[in-house]
Amino acid sequence: MAVMTQTKRYLTPFFLALFLSIGITVAGEPLTPWSAGYLDIHHISTGKGNATFFVFPDGTTLLIDAGAATLPIPYAEARPNDSLRPGEWIARYIEHFHPQENAILDYALLTHFHGDHMGFADESAPQSRSGAYRLAGITDVAEQVPIRTLIDRGWADYNYPVPLGDDNMKNYRSFLDFQTHQKGMKVEQLSPGSKDQIVLRIDRERYPAFEVRNLAANGVVWTGVGTETRNHFPPLESLPSKDRPSENMCSIALRVSYGKLDYYTGLSRPTRRLYPAVPGAYQGSHRTTRRAGPE
Repeated sequence: MAVMTQTKRYLTPFFLALFLSIGITVAGEPLTPWSAGYLDIHHISTGKGNATFFVFPDGTTLLIDAGAATLPIPYAEARPNDSLRPGEWIARYIEHFHPQENAILDYALLTHFHGDHMGFADESAPQSRSGAYRLAGITDVAEQVPIRTLIDRGWADYNYPVPLGDDNMKNYRSFLDFQTHQKGMKVEQLSPGSKDQIVLRIDRERYPAFEVRNLAANGVVWTGVGTETRNHFPPLESLPSKDRPSENMCSIALRVSYGKLDYYTGLSRPTRRLYPAVPGAYQGSHRTTRRAGPE
């Protein structure tokens, strides 16, 4: 795990960093602390799935995915080790690099409902402190780091393209029910085309060049004009069941823009095949950590 002093952050092989506008750093070299005006993007490698932690220019925070797959992932081993669950490592990492002393996530977003992106809570997963749900992935993170707003592709019915009712989804929905009623967390379905769903919460007016644009979810794709969208999938009733979109195809896609930087994330399939109309959209499963800031 990285170690932080009052003036420096240190990187370990837990993640790789590539910084825009201030050069390149490698594992083991000091990382300067986040400061106002900079966009920090941390790709957290636990070996069990995806997790990306953002600190926006005004200090607003976002976590995209919190993977905790139970099945082995090829060529991956637990990082930094298996002494904690993946969600616990993600939470500790966020607490360590969060700009505030008391870490709170302004936003958490799940791109889609697979264990390597949301966590998989089987019978071996421990119960939450409340006893209302089991801990794995995003539920593990929220046990340690409160989440103000959670965004996914299915809220509130979770019935597209088919009803989502396996045990892992039931656990996730029990988590949402507890968090919304007992902890005040908001849950929203991603609105494709919008640039006003994920916003700077602390000082939006100071950074007009920053934007998070919702590109796609459930096959609904932003056209690039205003907030207009089009449906990339044919009507479900026109498709045989074998041709209906998969969970991966329904994934959320986003573009984070800051000045000259456009950063794409989302989908678990090549985007040029799925969403050819999305400008500058490429497969985003394998990422590096980036920093962008004032030139």
